[in-house]
Amino acid sequence: MTERYIVAGGGVTGLRLAYLLAKQGMQVTVISSDIGGLIQSHQDEGFYFDYGGHVYTTQDAVLDDIMTKAGAIRQARSAFYFSQKTEWVPYPVQDHADQLGLKVEKSMLKPSLDADLKTWGLATFGKEFYQKFFAPFNRRVWTMAPEKMASDWINTRVKQPMEDKKDWGPNALFQYAPGRNIIKVLKEMAKEQGAKFISADITGFSLQDKELLGAYPTSGSRVRVGYDTLYWTLPLRMLASEVDIDPSQFMSNRVRTIGIGFHDSFIHNHFHWGYGDLKSPIHRITWLSRYHPSLAPEGKDSLLLEMMYRLPDKLPPPFAVGGIRCDNTLPHIDNTLIHRGAAVRALYAAGFKSLKAHHILTAVMGDTMGYPIPTLGIRHLVARTKRLLLEHDVITAGRWGSWGYFNLQHCLADALCAAHNVFDDRWEPTQEYLYSTFYYRGYE
Repeated sequence: MTERYIVAGGGVTGLRLAYLLAKQGMQVTVISSDIGGLIQSHQDEGFYFDYGGHVYTTQDAVLDDIMTKAGAIRQARSAFYFSQKTEWVPYPVQDHADQLGLKVEKSMLKPSLDADLKTWGLATFGKEFYQKFFAPFNRRVWTMAPEKMASDWINTRVKQPMEDKKDWGPNALFQYAPGRNIIKVLKEMAKEQGAKFISADITGFSLQDKELLGAYPTSGSRVRVGYDTLYWTLPLRMLASEVDIDPSQFMSNRVRTIGIGFHDSFIHNHFHWGYGDLKSPIHRITWLSRYHPSLAPEGKDSLLLEMMYRLPDKLPPPFAVGGIRCDNTLPHIDNTLIHRGAAVRALYAAGFKSLKAHHILTAVMGDTMGYPIPTLGIRHLVARTKRLLLEHDVITAGRWGSWGYFNLQHCLADALCAAHNVFDDRWEPTQEYLYSTFYYRGYE
């Protein structure tokens, strides 16, 4: 009898896993009604709004190949922070703190890897910068107090103040392809190797019987799929209770987005993305039309505004509240055409106070899962949960399956580790924390 391999979830990690497993000659089936996950594109009035519209760096040969096939555009980044007091401040802010009237004072003490984010921030930037910028900035994006969060995720991702390295950072040079293009490439690669697809929502599972239960989204009819090995890329907390782990310990934020298409090109400063003033509910502002020419009609601009929240503690601002789902489980996108008045209020909150409703051609609102929150002790819990699931022939991977602050290249690397079921006892604290070797064996 041929062994059956099932991949639950059709995002970047799931599609890459299907390709890698099928390439090894395995019988692979992907179950998902949401192919593409968080990098899907929504079309309206000739605009494409990518709700996962973030940059992809050029440091990985596999990712570079995929992005080339997807028609990626390569660019040198330009990012900013918008201050009500001083307007445009180049990002990262710690290099330009003087423009905000803030002082950065780095401590001589290097915080340990298991320090909380508050301890790390105070040691890295000093009390003034921490209290007036770092703490409120991170509280907004993570929807949680820094002292309740781990700091190890930040060590390789945030530029140290006054670091003597030109064009520092993984985002200094980036490439971008529309989400729909990336999805198409990954799915075609998997299908060419023989992977099969079932378009169904996963509604239940039995680890003991090795079965997934699902429902077809159009007809609602049921489907039951047996497996020998299950590769799980959906939220880890959905399986936690099956191995006696409290799922409430796996916390995540959500992202409410407003995509706005304009009648013409309205701003001439060449920014790719920026962050709203600390007093603003708008966390990130992305010029999608400058990421890739196919995202907007010629001569027109488009923005994506992002607001983070976490039920039940925090909600988006009133102009972006409608239609929130409260189950807080599966990622979803609610492509809702919204009133231009709400879009104008969002633009005003983001700092664009001169833009009016007549500038707007279309505005849509979306809602997705954002990031797993790196709470204190979460990695011990993730490692334990993963090992318990392995006893049931369940291998978890990706942003949600490994519960990490992942970019696209991390998802691809995690898929590779999961596909080969990598175990490595040579893990060192300085190694990149996102790889599966860490979660499977590296952290006791």
